[in-house]
Amino acid sequence: MEWLAAIGRRRFYHGPRVRYSLELAGDLAALRRGEPQVIDVQSLPRARKSDALLASDVRVYMVVPMIARGELIGSISFGGPTGVFPPEQISIAKDVAAQLAIALSRRDSWSV
Repeated sequence: MEWLAAIGRRRFYHGPRVRYSLELAGDLAALRRGEPQVIDVQSLPRARKSDALLASDVRVYMVVPMIARGELIGSISFGGPTGVFPPEQISIAKDVAAQLAIALSRRDSWSV
């Protein structure tokens, strides 16, 4: 999946495309337990991926796991220039991640 920076309905992107990899997701064991991760981009190793995030003014982001049938199947992430994530925003992200996990697991079971 590719990282997409968005503000409201307007999307913006500065710099080279970034493939979202596991190294940007934080502690995988914690994600498998359903624990969201807060990532400080400046603490990541300097690379094209972290440079692209910084160029898009993403300094801190949260990774919310998508869990289906007890298995980590993906994640959603959101962030910005600060590490302030209001409880309502976190709650919505968790709900979206749960609904996406359900939808994806149902889709996979239909194709079998």
